[in-house]
Amino acid sequence: MRKAVKLVRGLQIQQDEKIFNLAVFSVIPWFKIKELFSMNGEEGKFARRDMRRGTAAGRMEQNGDVMTFRITWDDPLRGTNTDTVYLAGPDELHVCSVLQVGDRTVTTRSIYKRQINGLLTASA
Repeated sequence: MRKAVKLVRGLQIQQDEKIFNLAVFSVIPWFKIKELFSMNGEEGKFARRDMRRGTAAGRMEQNGDVMTFRITWDDPLRGTNTDTVYLAGPDELHVCSVLQVGDRTVTTRSIYKRQINGLLTASA
């Protein structure tokens, strides 16, 4: 996961009263993650982030200004991912991720800065 995080170029977020749309862009043009989450907490299904066969299931919870995304997937390499997202300033978004696959857990924090075009770009 640490290597994959370094490939992230940015993310784009769109939200309305029903749907939270998350798109992650990487330095590899064909590698994009697109996930739709229901604002009412219902579980959604989408492609796995690791591009393996099968689907992932996820839901979003909102507590004030903090959003938490919980995603699970089955074999191969069954696991869970929890992303906690919050604004640290008017143009800065923090994403704290906990990925668990088998008995291994990796925790990362990514910081994104808003660009003029609305795309959030990862900062070094």
